[in-house]
Amino acid sequence: VAPGTPYAKELGVLQHALETASPGSAASVCAALDSFGDVLGASGQWSKSAGGSKASVLVAAVRGAPIRGHLLEIGTYCGYSSLTMAIALPGVRIETLELNPVFVVIARSIVLFAGLAGTVDVWTGHSRAVLPRLAGRARAVGGGGRA
Repeated sequence: VAPGTPYAKELGVLQHALETASPGSAASVCAALDSFGDVLGASGQWSKSAGGSKASVLVAAVRGAPIRGHLLEIGTYCGYSSLTMAIALPGVRIETLELNPVFVVIARSIVLFAGLAGTVDVWTGHSRAVLPRLAGRARAVGGGGRA
């Protein structure tokens, strides 16, 4: 992806994951996204993903929270945090929201490549519009409206 291209960093994240990670391995995909952060850092850019020590804090937070089968993330960007939480919480369904449709396509591609399409749902839109839909869906399947 040529520098200066719209969404070059995010498309580079996807390209790097597809080229360097093992399909179906969320841990491998997270490692690839972390290594892309190093590539960006070497060129004076930064990664917006919650990798490295931030990932450790995220894992500690979600493992310490009372979770009833579903977890809601608002702002998925490229999907790194969703993968991290899915690895840390096997059996928990992750519902994640993203406003930017380009980031949604990238995150969905990364989630699919990582083998977590059955665990992580990436929703497109503003939380104001998506959260009522999620609550309705949870009630329809007997979840009591809690995500």
